Order: sequence, then C-alpha cells, then structure tokens
Amino acid sequence: MVVFHNHHKLISNSITQAQMKNIWNLLFLSILVSCTASSRRWDTSPIARNEKLYVVNIDNAPREDFINLSSFLQDVETIILETNDNCIIGEVNTIRVLDDYIVVMDSEITETVLVFDKEGRFLHRIGQIGQGPGEYIDITDSSIDFEKKEIYLIDFPTNMVHKYDIISGKFINSIYIDRDDFKSYFMQYVNGKIYTSTIPYFGTDDSFLLQEFYASTGNPKSSYLNASAYNKGWNDFYSRSDGFFYPNEDGSIKYIQMFMDTVISIRNDEIMPYLAIKSKNWITEKDIQDLIEYKIANEGTLSHEILFGRNISYNINHYFDLDNIVYFQYLNSGNMEFVIYNKENNTTRRADFLKDDIVYNGDWFLLPSFAYADSKGVYSYLKTEQIPRFLEIANTGGLNADLDKRDILEKLPEDSNPVIFYYSKK
Repeated sequence: MVVFHNHHKLISNSITQAQMKNIWNLLFLSILVSCTASSRRWDTSPIARNEKLYVVNIDNAPREDFINLSSFLQDVETIILETNDNCIIGEVNTIRVLDDYIVVMDSEITETVLVFDKEGRFLHRIGQIGQGPGEYIDITDSSIDFEKKEIYLIDFPTNMVHKYDIISGKFINSIYIDRDDFKSYFMQYVNGKIYTSTIPYFGTDDSFLLQEFYASTGNPKSSYLNASAYNKGWNDFYSRSDGFFYPNEDGSIKYIQMFMDTVISIRNDEIMPYLAIKSKNWITEKDIQDLIEYKIANEGTLSHEILFGRNISYNINHYFDLDNIVYFQYLNSGNMEFVIYNKENNTTRRADFLKDDIVYNGDWFLLPSFAYADSKGVYSYLKTEQIPRFLEIANTGGLNADLDKRDILEKLPEDSNPVIFYYSKK
C-alpha cells in the first residue's frame, strides 16, 4: 500500500510576514528569542475539577495498520471554493462555518479572511492589510461569536483584536489586548471573554499558558494553566498550523498545547480538564529540559534527536468531538499516529494511518486535513498544493464512483482553490 499524506507543519516565532511565509513548509523549526530572566511570578487561577474526566489509554489500545474513515464517518458533501483574482487562497490558516457561511483565513496570498457560501461562491473579504480602522498587519487566528454572527481576528504585531460582521463583512470595532509581558498568536472568543494562548517575552519558571480577557475592554481577567504543571515546563514558541484552540458551534472550545497530555474544556465561565492521555511514552519534564538546554546551546534550533530519536509521544492535534467519538492525531518519535476514542464504551483505536475510503477507492489516497467540526459532521480540506496529486489519483480511477461532484472534481484546474469535504457523522 502506498499512502500519500500531508506532514504536520510548524511555524517560527518571527513576526515578519516574509519570514512567516517562508517557514510554513519547514518541520519543527523555532528561533531563539534573546531575553533576560525575569523575577516576575505569574499568579494563575485554579481550574474546576472534572469528576467525569475521560481517560484515553493509548498503550492499551491495539495497534492497527490503518483505520478506515468510514468506520466513524459516512457520506461526504463536496464544496468547491470559487477561484478568481479576488479570492485566491494560498495557505489555509483556519476554516470556520456559521450557518450557510464558510469563513477561510488565508495566511499566504491574500493574507485576509474570505467568506464563501456553502455552494462555494465567493461573497466578500473581511478586513484587509493596512494600518487604518478595521485593517491589520498580520492576523494569526480567528474566532466566531455564533450568537451575534461576528468574527474576531487577532493582529499579532499590534496587540489588537478586530471585530467584524460576518454576513456583511462590515468592521465593528477594535480591542487592544493588554498583554503586558507575553505574546499571543492564537485566541478564541467565548461568552464575552477572549482567551489567548500565551508565551512570555521574558524567561520564567512559572508562566501560564492561557490568559482570559474581557472582550468589551481588552482588560485581563484571569490567568490559567501553569506551564510547569500542564505543559511539562515548556512555554516557548512552538506552534502548529491548526493552532491550539478547537471551537464548537455551541460556543465552547477545547484547548491543547504541544506537550500537554490533557485536553482543557472552556465553556461559558467554566474551565476544566476534559480528556487525559495515559501513556508511559508521553514526553516528560526531563525531555523538555533537554530540549530547552539544547535550544539555548544551539542558537535556537530544536533537537530532532530528542523529538524524533527518543520513543516519546506528544502533540495532540486536529482534534474533534462528534457525539460519543473523539478523534485526534499525535506524534510518536516524529511519526503521526491516529486515535479514535469512544466515550460511551471507553474503547480506543490506534493506527499508523487514517485511510479515507469515503472519497477514495483503493490504496491511493490523501490524508484528510480536518479543520472544523459541528454537531452533524466534520469539515476537511484539500490543500492547494495537493490538488495536482489529487487529479492524478482521480484520473486513474481513484475516486469512489458515488462521490459528490466527482465529474467536476476530475476536471479541476491545478491552480484551483482548496476543496472542502464535509463528512457526516454516523
């Protein structure tokens, strides 16, 4: 069996747009930030206890060669995003869905947010590059207020969060985030609060991972999750293409950092552990300390020998919940592994590959890039750079005969915008 799949991508801590573009295609790179030690101690608030915490025992799960996508999803709706000079997408940063609107954040070509309908027709942009009202320099994350149908965009260089109406694209207002001694690339809106994933500018042994702000003023409210307790002591820049927040249409979110073994739930005003990973191979504080020491000694580079050479697991990513099913990917010794956990009967499946047998027919397929899940299914997208390979598979009989819009997919131009597949839950 030959399997084609996309590699997990990481970004550096540079704040210039040119550098950000150049390094999205590199794996596990980070740049050392020269800074002096700080004597400040962060005061963090406690999180709630969860007596119904889900525990996923990876070690006890039988390893399978691959898991068929059809074992937990079914059917698929194809959404072919319109391609024209006003909406060319280079690199998908986030995909969010509100009612009949699909909101795509492009981090490469337009460097803006594009709104399409569910037929794939381009409707309008939200904001643009600039320094005027409603404009931004470098947006790094987006979040939707599902009740008010508004979108929040964080502009990293300016510490600003900009708010817009999704339906019209109209700019509403901007909020200055009082971040003090830390920086934030990722954020989410929940019930009148803005939560950011935080990285300290100055070294500290007791920094926090999550900061809560009032959405109306941008003033800080509370800090949560000590890095020493929840991320094995790591709180330097180390990120990924799908970020750390996973939103739900009910307004709640899940939060997972790179080395955390616990998924955190943020719902209304309650923050608590939701799901924990149990594995003797999960990355330890000693591994993290070795990683930090190597980075300091080697001008900011991260040790592939530690991350890839040791038998350690880390990096829960592309996470989503569908009723009783939890899906996520993680890395072990640099290799991707796939997990499906059934909350109802507390069973876990683990495999080296996830085979998309809903879109594809046979052994040639592309790994789905899951971007967003709602109550009825999950959205995945075919990246622009994957389309030429997708067409090769399509033109050799590699697509399922009953695939939605198969005839159109087989004739896609190679420079088409990403294609979205919406899989229904079983």
